[in-house]
Amino acid sequence: MTVCCFRALGGRAALTGDIFAMQSFAVIGSNCVPVPGAMGVVDYLMLDGFENFLPSDLVVSMELLSRSLSFYICVLLCALIVFVTAFRKRKGSRP
Repeated sequence: MTVCCFRALGGRAALTGDIFAMQSFAVIGSNCVPVPGAMGVVDYLMLDGFENFLPSDLVVSMELLSRSLSFYICVLLCALIVFVTAFRKRKGSRP
């Protein structure tokens, strides 16, 4: 999702691999070190990393956009799975 947001905000196609690697290292690093406030660490690392690729006025927008889209797409996908499963179980249990 971060790479898509980067491209949508005018990022160059040649840098998409660098953006993907930067985001991957930040997320994997926060998951490997289970400390309280790890999401704050990821936010800092992503903001710091994005400063190398985007103008400073787009850095915060990029980070917020990518995190919010990732969260809401996950919520919507999970809700869809729950509703489809509930519908199938309800449909199959009728006599």
